[in-house]
Amino acid sequence: MCSSFRCVVVTVLIFGLFFSSYAMASPAWEKVYTTTSEALNHVFPTATHVSSRNVTVPFHHEPITMYHAFQNDVDLGTAYVINEKGKYRPITMFIHLTPSQVLGEIIVMVYREKIGGSVRKRRFLKQFIGKDKSHPIKVNQDIDGITGATVSSWSVARASKKVLLLADETQNKVHL
Repeated sequence: MCSSFRCVVVTVLIFGLFFSSYAMASPAWEKVYTTTSEALNHVFPTATHVSSRNVTVPFHHEPITMYHAFQNDVDLGTAYVINEKGKYRPITMFIHLTPSQVLGEIIVMVYREKIGGSVRKRRFLKQFIGKDKSHPIKVNQDIDGITGATVSSWSVARASKKVLLLADETQNKVHL
């Protein structure tokens, strides 16, 4: 037999190891809908050159990958691959900005939640197209959320606003 304190410690350690490995594993419902190269080809089909760089920003927890596309010398816009926290896990999105810093297409690349995946549907995402940093881009203001995907709707809106602010910040640094 073990002392009660020792048994409790061992039980807590085993329980903690089990649940930490469970939390770290990819859930069975994680779905990859598109790759970065597929998204780039879809949004910039005429691009002759695409450059990329990782951008670290203080208002986001991890680097965001920025792609800048050109057709010869013509600027086709930028796109950002961003992970935004959903209810429990990140949602990976590809967010396109036109050369005039207006939201273009948004593509949900990877969805990791059990429910709420309807945010990847065109009927939801098309309401972001044409918005710029002057728009609130908030659910229940200028964005209609999806019943059953409330947190995911907020996540897409939050990621879109972050990308617009990041683009504005990046553009201001270039022009200084």
